[in-house]
Amino acid sequence: MMRTDRKSKVRWSVIILFIFAVLVANFCVLYVHVRDNAISGRKQEIMRSAIEFNNFLVESIDAVKLTSQTIEDMNRSGATSKQILEYLESSSIIYGKTINRSFTGFYGYIGNVYLDGIGWVPGDDFVPTERPWYKEAQKANGEIAFVSPYVDLQTGSVTMSVSRMLSNQRDVISIDLSLDILQRILEESTIRNGWKYGMILDKDNNVVAHSEIEEIGKSYSNKNSLIGYDIVQSISKNDELGVIKIDGKRYITLTAEVGDTWKLVSVISIAEVLGSTRSILVWFVSSLVIIFIIAVRLIFNIKKRQEKESYVYNQLRALTKVYDIIFLIDIVNDRFYEFIEKQTDSGILVDNENKRAQYNLRMLMDALTDRRYKKSIYDFINLSTIDKRLKDKNVISKTFINNNNQKFEVKFTPVESDEKGNFTKVIFMIENMYDN
Repeated sequence: MMRTDRKSKVRWSVIILFIFAVLVANFCVLYVHVRDNAISGRKQEIMRSAIEFNNFLVESIDAVKLTSQTIEDMNRSGATSKQILEYLESSSIIYGKTINRSFTGFYGYIGNVYLDGIGWVPGDDFVPTERPWYKEAQKANGEIAFVSPYVDLQTGSVTMSVSRMLSNQRDVISIDLSLDILQRILEESTIRNGWKYGMILDKDNNVVAHSEIEEIGKSYSNKNSLIGYDIVQSISKNDELGVIKIDGKRYITLTAEVGDTWKLVSVISIAEVLGSTRSILVWFVSSLVIIFIIAVRLIFNIKKRQEKESYVYNQLRALTKVYDIIFLIDIVNDRFYEFIEKQTDSGILVDNENKRAQYNLRMLMDALTDRRYKKSIYDFINLSTIDKRLKDKNVISKTFINNNNQKFEVKFTPVESDEKGNFTKVIFMIENMYDN
């Protein structure tokens, strides 16, 4: 019996653990789904901002490409430096006024001469081939080169250059682009999207634009940049999503390409990213706890019912050593279930489908009982009065003589009752007193 109880406990423990594991697995799947949706929304934000920046840069890229091609055509046709300068001056006016007000004009080193489209005359110490716009163009070998921001010698403002080397591998055409609009777009994106920081880094991790203006021009490859260095490290580990800590709080970093070599980076609090999902997760966790509690209670109720049924069954097995006939009678549904039949042919006398309990009891007792005792036995087996007779009792009995003049005793004992106290199931037993 102890071994059976131990097996039962193990079985129910496994069932409970299985339900718990299923609920936890469902929670994990939902959490990942909700988290990924939240992060996906943030990725869309940074992609939209990157498109704004790319649109801003495309105009300058197209302008440099078109101007450099025109100058190459002019070189091939034998144009003089004066003619090329006049073209640069007219193009600077057209692009600056009608296309992009961030342009500060075209300039370049063409035919061993520095030409400036807005009339700036450099000092004697100015060496164009030593300037970043010229060197970067040479390195790019004919491709568009983006030069890291610098303080323009003419205007004194933070400016970046977009340049391109011509096909003769010597001349370079360039245009300066004020970062005012780029900076404004970045600041607006940072505020609109709820970023802690927004920034644009070049290929060497130098800050081109930043939501914190004082960060512009810093190198985030330098460990001395503290937060900036940590941000770059998080980006290098994961091109799309990184995790860093700032002042003890966790943040994610998302990136998107800008131009060919730059990247837009957003730094967002994880609490901010998942803030909209907390109520959903709290609701789901609460639901899981409730479902788990209900499931456990149902399991224990089933277990309790099974234990009760097992107890009844074991009691009946013990009774088989004493009684010749035992029936479990379902009064509500008028059905009966035979547990034992030793000496009589009750299986022949009663309905094989276990229906009509009252009728079959009458048929059985009519066949077994001597005629002198039939009336009293009929009254005893009347199920309609069983509640009144069994009330506050564990058993009721009646003695009778069978057709062979043997003494028998018939008994009823309660098994189950409804909420009103009416008996729904009883056990009917017949004992041969002659054998005892």
